[in-house]
Amino acid sequence: MAQINRSVGSKGVNARADVRTVQQLLNKHAGKLGFRPLSVDGLIGPKTIGAIREFQTKVTGLARPDGLIEVGKTTWRSLAGGAGGPGSGGGSPAAPGAKQPTASPAPSRPRAPVAGTVTISGKTLAQPAHDVLTQILQNAGLSSAYVTSVERTAKDQARVMYANCKNKGIAAQYKVYGSNGDKVVKVYEDNHATKSEMEVRNLMEAKINAIGPSRVSRHCSNTHYVFDISEGSIANWQAFRSAAKKHPAVSNMIDETSTNDCFHLEIPRNSPHLP
Repeated sequence: MAQINRSVGSKGVNARADVRTVQQLLNKHAGKLGFRPLSVDGLIGPKTIGAIREFQTKVTGLARPDGLIEVGKTTWRSLAGGAGGPGSGGGSPAAPGAKQPTASPAPSRPRAPVAGTVTISGKTLAQPAHDVLTQILQNAGLSSAYVTSVERTAKDQARVMYANCKNKGIAAQYKVYGSNGDKVVKVYEDNHATKSEMEVRNLMEAKINAIGPSRVSRHCSNTHYVFDISEGSIANWQAFRSAAKKHPAVSNMIDETSTNDCFHLEIPRNSPHLP
């Protein structure tokens, strides 16, 4: 069973190793509880605390979720695989006789690809891309993945690039794109300090259209299925990377875990290797 040494969450001690453990465990419930998988970075923030509250409300049944996980309390026991139940303040024990939800057993790792053994949540993929991702997960011995992004318009691409520049840093984004994408990042760099978000996004969109959307990002291409997978939803990064690179339908797999918290996959729509 997983372990933490100190409290995690709102007003918790939040040791980095403990936070990472909690984030990994919460990600197993992301699809069921409806939140986007967390970045497993060991840093506490509103997304992690919000996910804890969702878990406390929908799984442990706390009437007043406080966003705090304490060693030995109900929320931790339930998250780590023990019985959990309604309680109060950081996951206090349930009242005698209260119904305890049963923790879901850990999914078994398939020994060979078998149809229907994986769960793909998040953005909706076109069926051919969905089938390829299913095969990749099965070949990697994984049971789930969360899709964070699919094909985009120029407007969507500007929105995403603006958010990534703001949240991940300009330097990191210069490492993601080629020369055409760098020109769009430069628009953000030159204008974000003096203009509103919408003004900057409009300028970025105009630059994307001037260059040609598909030349900036494959996400804007109509010749490929393009999608991103949240790093937090992949239990074994090495196995996933290997399986994705080996799949004959995948023309490009970019590991963006250090820049945009995801794996980026590209599949030609006319590939003869589509399932």
